[in-house]
Amino acid sequence: MDAVTMANASQTIIKSNIDDDNEPNLSLFYLVTSASLFSAFIPVIVSLLLNLLTWDSQMEQSLKRQVSDLKEELGSINMTDEFAKYSKIQRKLIKITDELKNKSK
Repeated sequence: MDAVTMANASQTIIKSNIDDDNEPNLSLFYLVTSASLFSAFIPVIVSLLLNLLTWDSQMEQSLKRQVSDLKEELGSINMTDEFAKYSKIQRKLIKITDELKNKSK
């Protein structure tokens, strides 16, 4: 073999080694990128799954709304001045809260 043929053969070997080295780096790039994207979307995916698993019925949503409304109303009433009204709303609140607990079970 002459020097030119030998130089061409060594360049071919070097080029093939460089190409082979880039393939694992590209695979590593894809792996890291995929893992990063997946980890970025995990909270969103988990949140959606939990919402699907703990889906409240229309009745439960209505009861929760009533509870929050009654609590808001209780907060606006002075207990000492309007005791009868306060206790009536408080009894309603306790009744709806118990009903909501029984529905959740």
